[in-house]
Amino acid sequence: MIRVLICEDDFRVANVHESLVGQFSSFKCVGKATNVQTMMDQINEQDIDLILLDLYLPDGLGVEQIMNVKAAAPNVDIIVITASDERDHVQQAIRYGVYDYIIKSHSFERLEQSLANYVSYFNLMNRSAPFDQEHIDQLLERSLKPESSDFSDLPKGIDGMTLQHVQQLLKAMAEGVTAEEMGENLGASRTTARRYLEYLIQLERAVAMPVYGVVGRPERKYFLK
Repeated sequence: MIRVLICEDDFRVANVHESLVGQFSSFKCVGKATNVQTMMDQINEQDIDLILLDLYLPDGLGVEQIMNVKAAAPNVDIIVITASDERDHVQQAIRYGVYDYIIKSHSFERLEQSLANYVSYFNLMNRSAPFDQEHIDQLLERSLKPESSDFSDLPKGIDGMTLQHVQQLLKAMAEGVTAEEMGENLGASRTTARRYLEYLIQLERAVAMPVYGVVGRPERKYFLK
């Protein structure tokens, strides 16, 4: 389970983020903070894997917050969700190692995509087996976009690492899988899973067939080609 802390002083925005996090079975919202002091207290009191962080909190502004978090908990990942599009903020946040930086005007769909991608990233980062070069390339793909990747020129809303994970799961599920089942395996929503499955069909790497369930309604099952 990925433990998420939401740091946002606007309770309405925080509730929206909490609702979105709740759509993913892999995430658990373990707390919300409306200021830097509460955020740091929660970081010191419990294990946190991911922080959804607004840069503008009442008692702390700018990227100093990222430095404080990393100093207290170096292994915590951060997705910045902020109104700030200032060049210095973006550059420094990336240099300090945030997982993602999302401007609030684009936040809902963009955050949903980022959370779906993070599940694959988190699972790969925390594997018990040694890493081979393919795994390392997948982890670094977000910034390097290596030419060796099987997928290039991906459309908006499709992440290469997540797409590879979906393809690997399809390969392991020879009996086929529904979008809902794929979402459960990914720790993502059914909508997100369907988007990746349909994209694999576009690439002619997967096929879909209607399968009739118990109540007679056809389900769309996906198979690797």
